[in-house]
Formats: sequence, C-alpha cells, structure tokens
Amino acid sequence: MTVHEIDRLCHRVSHDPAFLASLHADPAGVLAGLPLSAGERRDLLAGDVLALHRRGAHPVLLVRLATHRVFGLTPQLYGRRISAPGPLLEVIMTMPDVSPDRVLWRNGEFIPWHEATVHVNAIGHASVSAAFEGVHSYWSPARGQLLGFRFREHMKRLHDSLRLSRLVPAFDPDELVEAAAELLTRVSEPGKDVYVRPWGFAAGLHREQMVAAGAPAEIVIDSWDFTSKLGQGRTCTLAVSSWPRTNHSASPATMKVFSNYHNGRLGNAEARQRGADWPVFINDRGEVTESSGACLAMVRDGVLCFPDLASGVLDSVTRDTMRVLAAEAGIPVQIRRIERTELYLADEVMLLGTAAEVLPATEIDGFPIGSGKQGPVAQELETRYHDLVRGAVTTHEQWLTPVKA
Repeated sequence: MTVHEIDRLCHRVSHDPAFLASLHADPAGVLAGLPLSAGERRDLLAGDVLALHRRGAHPVLLVRLATHRVFGLTPQLYGRRISAPGPLLEVIMTMPDVSPDRVLWRNGEFIPWHEATVHVNAIGHASVSAAFEGVHSYWSPARGQLLGFRFREHMKRLHDSLRLSRLVPAFDPDELVEAAAELLTRVSEPGKDVYVRPWGFAAGLHREQMVAAGAPAEIVIDSWDFTSKLGQGRTCTLAVSSWPRTNHSASPATMKVFSNYHNGRLGNAEARQRGADWPVFINDRGEVTESSGACLAMVRDGVLCFPDLASGVLDSVTRDTMRVLAAEAGIPVQIRRIERTELYLADEVMLLGTAAEVLPATEIDGFPIGSGKQGPVAQELETRYHDLVRGAVTTHEQWLTPVKA
C-alpha cells in the first residue's frame, strides 16, 4: 500500500502551485508518474475520497483535494462522498472565497477566520474528546521581535492529549510549531503580545454518543492579542472548592481536554459566589491539586512546593518553567503531596500558568497568607519569568521560537 504517497500528493496540492496547475491540466498524466497502485490512481481520478480513506489516507489531508478542486471535487461533494456508516460520518470543509486580514490555520491551510466553520451538529459529542493548548508569545523590545514561549512542549502535550483521547492527528508536534510560527508571522503586529490557541477535535459529524477510537482529528490554530499582567503587582484570593478534583483514575489529568475543564467551571462559579477570585481543588484523598486553568505552588520555610502528578494535576509547562527558574535562583524545590491545611500556614501561595502567569494569593478560605502582598519568592519568579519570555536574557534559548517579521 502506498498510502503515504496519497498523503504526500495532498500536501503538494496545498504547497506546490506548479504541481497543482499540472494536476488541473492533466490529472491522469501526473498520476501516471507517481508511485501509486492502479486502484489508487482509479480512486483519485474518480474523486472517490471514501475509498481513499478506507485505503488509509487521512480525511483531513484528503479534504485539500476538494479545497483546491482537483479530480472534480468540491467541498460539498467531498462531504457527501466521505459519508459512511460508522465512526466517520462526514467532514465538510469550506473553501475560502475571500482573504480578509484575519486568518487561522486549519489542517495545514491558512484560511480566512470567518470561513473556519463546522456544521452545528459537529459540536456535540465530538467536543467530549477535544484537546487544546494555551500558548503565549511575547514581544521582545530588546530583540525587536515576537518570541513564542515553549511552543514545542505545548504542541507535544496537545499531540499526547489527542492520542490519549484515541484521536488520530495528521500533524506531528514539529509541524504544529512551524504552523503556529507562520500564523504569527501573518497576524502579529510589532509591540503586541499574542495568545495562541491550538486545539484538536474529532473530524466530521458524530451522532453516536461516543466518538469511536481511531477517529481522525481536525487541528486548528487560532490567535488573538492579549495584555500581559507581568510586573503589575496583581494578587488574588482563593477558596477551597466543595467540588473535588475530577479523579484522575476516571479521566487522566495529564489530558488537557475540554471535558476535564467542566470541573474548573463549576469551581469558578462557586468561588465567585463565595467572594473569592479562584478555586482550589482537593482530590479524593484530601490533598491539594490545582486551581481552574492554573497550577498551584506554595512556599513553606523557604521551600517552593508543588503537588506531585499522582495528586491528579496537569503536567504543567509553566510549572516546569518555574521549577527550573527557582533552582537557578537558589530556591529549594519540592514536588510532593500537599495537605489542605498547609496552604493556611504557608508563607506564600501562588497560581502559575500560561494565562495566570505568576499570580500570588493573599487569602484562602479567610486565612491571610504571608504579609497579604506579593512574597519574595513570587516576586523573584515573576522577574525571572518576565526577563525570559521578553528575551532580555539568553539562558533558555531552546524555549523561545522567534517569529519572523
């Protein structure tokens, strides 16, 4: 089987204008020169995308044939032909007709933002297994360019989350890093920070309750401007949620999937009703895990402590960054189980994450924390994090993805 040649052909259709022109002019002649079987040539010339998918070709790549209208395909015709009983029901992609300023990346293509649509029936059960990432890119005044922060680690985690959801992505982490960097080249403006949101979900329409294992994943990368809060002296208040952390034996915390975040949504609503800013979730053993969309750290007797992964926390990229920065600053670090009452007696408690950045807490369940202001450890970490992501230091260049102007 030469399914990889079919995938390679789909890739060339999108990225090689001369090849696309020759395919439009003489499809049979072009296919005759490729290492394909007679049956694969027949299915391609017939535009039989369902047969090609059954041969192993990825439908997210096959849709490029419809987008570029080769072999008589159109997006609408593709949607009808790919339909079949079973896990894969339908994939409908829209070919962009105009090129507005705002674009996003979808399955290997840069398309107008307002054209990036799915059918309303595609958002139900497919959302259960969908995975996502939140990634920051910071403008560096010192370097005069935008710097993506730890793109590789975030894209690897997205890839792993999709695999754990038993979805099949068509792009590897390095390809997603390249796509995100190219997207930022197209959309970013000098002096502005940009938030990058990659996510993947089961392609097509899924009317069955469960998305079947092995379903192909669509991947989208969107972006928008954001305002960093680093260096602004922010603080927050916390409340231990009555909602326990979702048991990671039921839904692994290492999966950054949308369904795991409903737990955080419930905790958020409760915390706000109790007059706090953010929740803290306790696991079924009464141990501290994390907040909503952010990991948690505390300082006791000068030691920076993080809950261990066995407590049921996301393997946070920001947590790993802070662990390294703390060690470089001479701050002792422990990764261990943390009891709830330790938070009440801590010298410092802080939330850490892509969105939270470094957010010290001044109160938890009415107990004041430290001096009621940002503590020295949080301040040191915030300063080092700021200098790192802004490109003011060169200590971890492997974590930075420069974006071409």
